[in-house]
Amino acid sequence: AAASAASETTADANYPTVPLSVSPPALTVKRLQEVLLPSLLRSFETTMLVHGNASPEETAQMTCSFKNAMGSLALSDQLDPSTSTSSSLPRQEVLQLVKGDSIVVTVDAEDETQKNNAVEMYWQIGEDSRTVRLLGDMLEQVMEEALFDELRTKQQVGYSVSCGSRWTSGVVGFGITVVSATHTVEDVMDRVEAFLSGAFRGELMSMTSEDFRDHCVAVAAQKLERARSLQEESLEFWDAVTRVKHEDKEDVD
Repeated sequence: AAASAASETTADANYPTVPLSVSPPALTVKRLQEVLLPSLLRSFETTMLVHGNASPEETAQMTCSFKNAMGSLALSDQLDPSTSTSSSLPRQEVLQLVKGDSIVVTVDAEDETQKNNAVEMYWQIGEDSRTVRLLGDMLEQVMEEALFDELRTKQQVGYSVSCGSRWTSGVVGFGITVVSATHTVEDVMDRVEAFLSGAFRGELMSMTSEDFRDHCVAVAAQKLERARSLQEESLEFWDAVTRVKHEDKEDVD
């Protein structure tokens, strides 16, 4: 929930549930069929991902079947998303955070009896590129174990403590997430900041070349690890397809 709130705060393509909840009463089946659906079908882009044992011929057949099912909707015959254009797609803009400023967003739990606090502290790194993405991954690799050891094991601030890079519509960031039933939001934030300026800073300053090399090897091994299931492979492919829409295709892994 904390990670979702951070993403919705910076991206303008997200729509809150409450305003949308007032729209359905004005929607009728006739209006949907005669006005909204045809307009919607003329303006959306369809991306298909087919992998596994399917042949190019079977993929083309599936594409034709989909086009026929959609009726008069004009669909491209282009099967390679890396060569398609996204100029007609709505631009997904992300709010650029001001360096040095702090923004606090508080969202009440839907369940009033909920005693847990979910906190995510988010830092925006910059526009997505292979180098910037790698910096986020390296930071996660270096920080993850130390963060868990300090806040979860030693201080027992929360029962869930994690960190990781974030990708929001072509912008790379980094987040630290803590879920706690015993500490206030303010206390959690203070302890995270104390960790960053204290224990973690000390670990970075004392890191040897060998330690850094080990972290590099760990990140490389993780990226070279083969998918363990077809579903996991699909997620990796969809991630690449999504990134193609935001950056040059030669910069996509």
